[in-house]
Formats: sequence, C-alpha cells, structure tokens
Amino acid sequence: MSVIEAQDSSEMSQPSTSEEKKHPTRLEGYTQLTSAALKRKSSTEGSLAPPSKQTKLWEMRRVSQASVEKVVLQFVVQGLHPPHIVQQQGFIDLVQHLQPNTNVMTRNTVINKVTKASVEMKRKLKAALSEIEYIATTTDCWTAHRRRFIGVTAHWFNPQTMQRSCAALACKQLKGSHTFSALAGALNDIHTEFNIREKIIRTTTDNGSNFLKAFRVYGQTDENNNPEPVGEWDGEEDDGGQNDDCDEEEESIEGVEFVDAGALLDEDDYLEYQLPKHHRCACHLLNLVSTVDASKAEVNPLYKRVSRFTPVELSFLAEYAKTMSPVAKALDVLQGETSVQMGWLVPTITLLRTKLQQLHVGSKFCQPLIAALISGLEKRFGEMLVDPELIAAAILVPKFKTCWTSDKNILKLGLDYIRSHLDCQAENHISEGSQSSEEEDFFSSLKKTGPLETSQQLDAYLGCPGDTVEHLSLNMYQ
Repeated sequence: MSVIEAQDSSEMSQPSTSEEKKHPTRLEGYTQLTSAALKRKSSTEGSLAPPSKQTKLWEMRRVSQASVEKVVLQFVVQGLHPPHIVQQQGFIDLVQHLQPNTNVMTRNTVINKVTKASVEMKRKLKAALSEIEYIATTTDCWTAHRRRFIGVTAHWFNPQTMQRSCAALACKQLKGSHTFSALAGALNDIHTEFNIREKIIRTTTDNGSNFLKAFRVYGQTDENNNPEPVGEWDGEEDDGGQNDDCDEEEESIEGVEFVDAGALLDEDDYLEYQLPKHHRCACHLLNLVSTVDASKAEVNPLYKRVSRFTPVELSFLAEYAKTMSPVAKALDVLQGETSVQMGWLVPTITLLRTKLQQLHVGSKFCQPLIAALISGLEKRFGEMLVDPELIAAAILVPKFKTCWTSDKNILKLGLDYIRSHLDCQAENHISEGSQSSEEEDFFSSLKKTGPLETSQQLDAYLGCPGDTVEHLSLNMYQ
C-alpha cells in the first residue's frame, strides 16, 4: 500500500472535525423522531389489545376480609362442618393460599356469627309466617351417634302467587328417650316458638308407634269428636324404627295395665300439650304396602314356589316387574319435591288401585301379589280415600278436578265439603264487613256473597279448561 492510499484509508476511518460536531445533533433528532413514533404505535396497539404482561390472580382481584368471612361461614353452615375446622392448619393454609394476607376466623367467631345469623333468619321466618293463615308441617325423629333428634318443616301457599313455599323450623336434639310425651312436648314447643300452633291444619309423620300415640293422646279430634284412628297394624311391623322405645309405651301387657303412682299424681288428663290433626306419611304407607303387605302373597304355595326361581323365573320376573311398576311410579309421584300437595294423594292411590285391578285380570303368576297389594292399599289408605277433606283437596287441584274417579258418591263428599266451607267463608265475610243487629246476623246467610254465589263459583272453577294452580285463585275469589 502506498503512503497516499494509507492516508486515504486513515481519513475514511476517522470522522472529520466538522462531522464530529454534527453527530450529537443528528443523534438527538433521530431519538426524538423514533420515540414519537413508538408512542403513537403503543397508544394505537393499547386500544386494540391488552398488555402482554400476565397479571397475577391476587393483583387482578382483591377480595375483602368481610367477603372471605362470608364464604367461610357458608362453607361451615352448608357443609355442616364443626366450627373448629377453621382452626385446622390445612384449612388456614388453603384460605391464605387463595387470598394472601387474609385472617381466618376463630372457632368462637364462627359460633357467634352462626348464632347471630340463626336469630336473624328465625326473625324473618316468624314475620313471614305471621302473614300466612294456613300451614302444614312435617316432622321426623331419628337416632344418630347414640343421640336422638327431631326435625320439623313448615309448608304453605303464597296467597298472592299460589306457589308452595317451605322452611325448616327446627332440627334439635331430644334429651332422653323419644317417648310419645317427649315428642309431643318438643312439637308443642316448636309450634309455640313460631306462633303457628293455631294455624297448623295437619302434621305429617311416619308410622312410628310413639308418633301415633302422641297424636292419639294430644292431637285434635275430628268433627265427630273422634281421636286419631288406631289401625290393626299399629305398634307392629311399621314402627318407624322406634322399637327401642316401644317397651316404655306399652299401655297394657297381657291384659294387665301397669300404672306409675308417681306419674299418676302429676297426671294432667292429657291437656298439657296441644297437637294439630295428624296425617300418616303416604310414602311410608305405600312402601309398607310394597314390602310388608306384598310378602303376604307367599302364603300361596304356587306363587311362593314360582317366585323362588324355578325354570319359569324369567316369565315370573317380567310379570312381577310389570305388577310393581305402578307402585314404584306412585311412590315417585308422592315423593315429589316441588309440585305435589295433599290433593295428589287420593287420585294417586285411586289410580294405583285401578291399575292393579286391571293387571289382575290378565295375570298368570302374580295374582296373589296383586291381591295382597290391593288389600294393603285398602287397609292403610281406606279411610283416607273416603275422607271428605282429602277428596276436596284433590278436586281443588286443577290438574285433577273431578276427572280422577267415576264414583259420584266419592266426588259428592268432596264437593259438599267445599260448598260448606265456601258458605262459612261467605258468612264470615258478611259479618266482618258490616255492623248489623243480631236479627240481621241471623239472616246473613241469605245474603249474596258477591258477583257469583258459592255454587256458581265452584261450577265456574270446575268448568274452567285451565289446569294450573293460578286458575284456582282467579275463579274461586273473583
């Protein structure tokens, strides 16, 4: 390389003095231009898509301490967990992992909050029940972990919407054996606590011997001053799982009645408690028909031999399934949770009896079974099927009205019951709405009840093509 070339090369690799002075200015301008472009680009992209950085769970939604305590309380109550679960380290770690820096309630705090919520819920329930005129209750008693408990649920119709509502009134432990008097006392206390004792039209229980005796002794009598009817099966196979107390409640053994002298001094002539009218659980009764009563078919030797799996067992099983199918379906109907009312009972049992009678004609193997089932239905439901109140309840279900039976005498019982109560309501309405003399009160039943007389109201309802409960209020109270 020549000296000139080396010099030229050296000059190309080193900037001149004037270029050195211009470079900082050009660099500053270039930086300003690029930064402005980047700002415009970021603002445009920010309006179209979220930033690429992933937000952590606790940075995205911060949960308050109060909301954490509310959820923990719901977890304890709905899961029936013991209060001390909140003190277990695993539970504390779980809550704090999901929501760091959160304090977990102590056991005493849980108990206090549950107690406070229970008092508030009971206050609201009492206020709601105070607006209801007629209430039905169901009650049950059971033993768990060598402790005895009683549960009571209230059911009623909303007078505005005609929709059925229900609420649990109590689930409490019974001290000592659940004798008939202990059950009566517990029920009386619960009814009194909620101020509904005079509003309960009927209480439904299973067929436990102590429940039956409690209502037979302390329950209301019917219109003819008759107490709770005593069936031939009481205290036998259908004791509702209360055999552990039956010995205490035997009224007589081999014709000899034993009397406790101490108890005799405190005798109150069975006026201490007041229980409402009693109704036996239809599902429990029907279950007894399909088990206890059905087993009596084995008295027939041919049926018993065929039912123990002979070469024709397949034919027998097919016919057996066909026979028991309507019984199972009737149980499903009566165990409904939302739409089933007392008015469903008589039509369901009536239709079940009809289906069994129809099967009896063409039955080859199961005639003894069908006869036993029909006999069981008659024994356990016979009085209910001719009860005017229950028949009236069936007629007042728009789904059934009078189409569930062709027996005019049965329908007449229910229709007469409805008319009599409509007349009573009309008289009460007139007497409450006017200030009149005793003479006018005596002849008040001759007055008109409104736009339609009671018989016309009933006829209008029966002739209405609708089959929903709303038509009941529209036609009966217009």
